[in-house]
Amino acid sequence: MEHLISGICPTAGGQSATLLGGVLSTIIGLYCSLSNPNTWPKDVGPNIIQNGAMDYDFIVVGSGSAGSVVANRLSEVSQWKILLIEAGGIPSPDSQIPSMLFNAQRTEMDWGYETEENPRFCQSIKGKRCYWPRGKTLGGSSAINAMIYVRGNKADYDEWEQLGNPGWNYESVLKYFKKSENYNNGRIHNDAELKRYHGEDGLLNVESFFPDDKMFKGIIKSAWEFVGQTLSHDINGKSQMGIYEVEGTVKDGQRFSTARSHLQPIKTRKNIDVLYNAQVSKVIINEDTKQVLGVKVKIAGAKEITINAKKEVILSAGSINSPQLLMLSGVGPKVNLEKVGIKVLKDSPVGENLQDHVFVPIYFKIKKYILPELKTEMLMKLSTEYFLTNKGPLGGIRGTDLIGFIDTKNENGKIPDIQFHHFHFLLKDNLLMPAILHGIGYSDEAVQKMKQLNENAELMVFFPTLLKPKSKGRILLKNKDPFEKPLIYPNYFDDDEDVATLLRGIKFIHKLENTPHLKNAEIEMADLGLEDCARFTFKSDDYWRCIIRHISTTVYHPVGTAKMGPKTDKKAVVDPRLKVYGIKGLRVIDASIMPNIVRGNTNAPTIMIGEKGADMIKEDWGQGTQVHEEL
Repeated sequence: MEHLISGICPTAGGQSATLLGGVLSTIIGLYCSLSNPNTWPKDVGPNIIQNGAMDYDFIVVGSGSAGSVVANRLSEVSQWKILLIEAGGIPSPDSQIPSMLFNAQRTEMDWGYETEENPRFCQSIKGKRCYWPRGKTLGGSSAINAMIYVRGNKADYDEWEQLGNPGWNYESVLKYFKKSENYNNGRIHNDAELKRYHGEDGLLNVESFFPDDKMFKGIIKSAWEFVGQTLSHDINGKSQMGIYEVEGTVKDGQRFSTARSHLQPIKTRKNIDVLYNAQVSKVIINEDTKQVLGVKVKIAGAKEITINAKKEVILSAGSINSPQLLMLSGVGPKVNLEKVGIKVLKDSPVGENLQDHVFVPIYFKIKKYILPELKTEMLMKLSTEYFLTNKGPLGGIRGTDLIGFIDTKNENGKIPDIQFHHFHFLLKDNLLMPAILHGIGYSDEAVQKMKQLNENAELMVFFPTLLKPKSKGRILLKNKDPFEKPLIYPNYFDDDEDVATLLRGIKFIHKLENTPHLKNAEIEMADLGLEDCARFTFKSDDYWRCIIRHISTTVYHPVGTAKMGPKTDKKAVVDPRLKVYGIKGLRVIDASIMPNIVRGNTNAPTIMIGEKGADMIKEDWGQGTQVHEEL
C-alpha cells in the first residue's frame, strides 16, 4: 500500500501492472470529475480584462446560498443582462464529498474569519478567538457547509411579519421553500402531508444522506424515544419537535450546493455572465442623488475596474461581507465610518443585530460498542467504493444522521430552544475528528485531551445548540482597506439566559445518559479534564459553565447584520422588499436581512430569501414572476 501511495512500485510492468494502472487512472479521473471546470459557467474575467467591462442591468455580488438563486431567477427575464461576481473560484473535488465537509475549512475556499477575543467564550481555541469559516467559492457557504436542510420553525417567520415585515409570515414563505425544492423522496407521491410542505419541481435536490453508522443511529434513536421524543421522517413538516432523520442538499452521494442547483443548469444562458476570483471593494453611489451606479471590483491578476449597473446592485455576499461592503461604500454607523475615514452617505445601523447559533460539545466514551480503527487500507477501500458507485460511508456525514429539537422549559412545548447534533468518532479516529479539531482550531491542551479520550474508546458527542440567543453582536470596519477583514464581536453569552438555556440542554443529556439504551452500550459521560475547569465538581453547573466558556463555538449560522424592518425600526437597514434605506438601486438579499435568527440551520432559509427576493425584483421592475423564453 505504501508503494502505491508514494508512486514507487518495486516490480513495474506486466499485464497486472497495466490493469492496476488503469484502475487507478479511472479512480483519479472520477475524483477530478466531481468538480470538472467544464460543468461550471465560463469565467468572463479574461474577456473583461482584455476588452473592458460592459454595462449590466443587475449586478449580483456573491454566488452563495442566496446569490446563485438570485442570479438564476433574474436571468429568466431574457431582456435583462446579469453579472454575478464571486470572490473565489470553482469548488474543489473534495468539497463535493459529503464526509469531507470539514476539509474545506482553512483552505482557499474559506474566508477564514475570526472573532475578537472575549473572556466569555472560545477560551480553549487558539488565540481565544472563535474561527468562523465562510465560503469563498462558487456556491459560497453552501459549497462548504454540512448540507443539512432545515427550514426552522413556523413561528420564526410569523415573528418576522409581526415585527413589521408584511409577506414574510410562514404561509407566505412556504411557497418559496417549495419553489426551490426537488424533494427526492418516493413517499411524497402518496402522502398529502408531504405534498403540503414540499416541492417536487425545484432546482435544489433534497434527499437523505447515505447512512454510514446504523448501530450508532439506533442507540441514539432508542435513547431519545425512551425519554418520550418520537422519531419523525419530516423535519420540515407539521411539527419541529422531537428527533428527525436528517435530509440535506445532496444528490446521489454528492454535495448539491446552490452553484450546482442554480448555476450549472444555466451555464450556457446568454444573458448572464459569471466573474470568478473578483472581489468587490465598493458599491459606487452618487453622493447627491444617492443612486447606485455600479461597483468597483478587483479581479485577481488585474487592476481594479468599475462595472456599471443600469438598474440595481444586489448584495448577496453573506452576513459578514454584505455589511462590510455597505460600510465601505458609505452606508453604515456614522461613528465607525468617520473613525476609519469613510465619507458617510447614509447613517445606518449596518453590522448591528448580529446573531448566531452556538453549541457546546459533550463527550461520551463508548466502552462496549467497538468498531475497527479507520486505517489507510480501509479508507482506500471506502474511497474506491465511493468513486466507483457514489455510495458508502463517504456519501454520509458521519453520525449526524439524526438531529433533535426540544423545549427545555416545557416538555410539551411546540417551539424549541435547543437543537441537538450528534457525532460519532471511531476508535483513534483519523478522518473526521482531526478535520473537526483542525477546523475549529482548539488549543493544544484541548486537542490533547480530546485525542486522549479517543485513544482507547470510540466517542459519542452531543452538541446542544442554542437556538434563540438573546445576546446580539456587531461587525465593524477595522479600517477602510476593502481587503482587510472586519472586526467581529459575536457577544456570545452577554445575556445570562443564554448560558441558562444551554445548561438546561446539558441536563437533558444527563437524562439521556441514564436510559437503558446508553447504559447497555456502556456509554459514559467523559470529563474533558481541562485545567481551568478541574477546580469544579464534574457535572456541576459551575463545571458546565466553565466548559461552555472554553469549548463552545459557532455552528456557522451568522445572520441579521443588515436587518429587515419597517421605517419605524431604528435597527433596520433594509425594508421588507430588501431595499437599502436611503439608497436607490441597492438591495441586500442573503442571511444578513433576517430580523431574528431562525430556530434551525440557516442554509435553507437563505435559499428561500434568494427566491423571494428575486421575485420582488421582478415585480418591482414590472416583470411579475414570469419566466421568459430562454435565449
